[in-house]
Amino acid sequence: MDDPWLWAAFYAIVGLITVVEIVFLYWNALSAITKIGDVIGLAMKGKPASGLIATGLARSALEIPNPHRKIYGIDPYADLPRWRLLLWNLAYKAKVGVTSFVLRILLRRVFARAILRGYVPLLAVPLYAVWNAWITWAVMREARLRALGPYGVDQIVEKAGERNDEPWRTALLHATGEMVRRSGDSHPTYVLLLARLLEKLDRDRDEIEVNWETARQEARALDGDGRMALADIVACVAVLAGQPAKAQMELLCELDEIAGRPHEGERIAKLRGALIDGQPFSECK
Repeated sequence: MDDPWLWAAFYAIVGLITVVEIVFLYWNALSAITKIGDVIGLAMKGKPASGLIATGLARSALEIPNPHRKIYGIDPYADLPRWRLLLWNLAYKAKVGVTSFVLRILLRRVFARAILRGYVPLLAVPLYAVWNAWITWAVMREARLRALGPYGVDQIVEKAGERNDEPWRTALLHATGEMVRRSGDSHPTYVLLLARLLEKLDRDRDEIEVNWETARQEARALDGDGRMALADIVACVAVLAGQPAKAQMELLCELDEIAGRPHEGERIAKLRGALIDGQPFSECK
């Protein structure tokens, strides 16, 4: 197949198939997320957070990254190099389209010999199916996380309101803000959480000036129950956006040390599982 016109036709067909595939994947994801929105819409209708959640669900379906912005004065991207942000954005969009197109080209190149070309369709079908299934699973898992996020936020805010002393409020707001800052992502559930916490704990300000170096000492000065409750609540905060980042896990380890208990990764995994399954956080009961 050395004729350049035949190669041009081949790449054109591959490109067309890839476009059809992407359109179908996005249509399928949007259709499923619309149904999720209908289900949670009964509980969210009329609430200020409904628009935020709907936008977040649409972004997850279309695989659009969260907007790079500060959340109530907290910049989750402050510690991330610009080149890494650019790379993440490119990888985010290339996951569906570019990789699918490249996979087809690679298969055609690897099996260039005429005797092996007949195996390309046989190998391509299961490979594309597995790849598309994984993408759909990842999209739906993120959509489920965003849909159930307000449920997790309700539990955290309710638990946070059990103590009204100023040292507790300060330590909790700074620890939560530090956890959000270390996430590296302006996740919509974090936007909702900080809005609710500011309303619940401190109506006189609309931003959190995170200073964990100072707040750490205030956290250590809390009584035993306060230190334990602080570690429990912030652990729930860590899983609202999915798997905690390395920097977030380091903060959880520090809070467990302040609370005087060993850090257990299994506890964090159980909290993630509870949120995804729509179950209550054991730490926030």
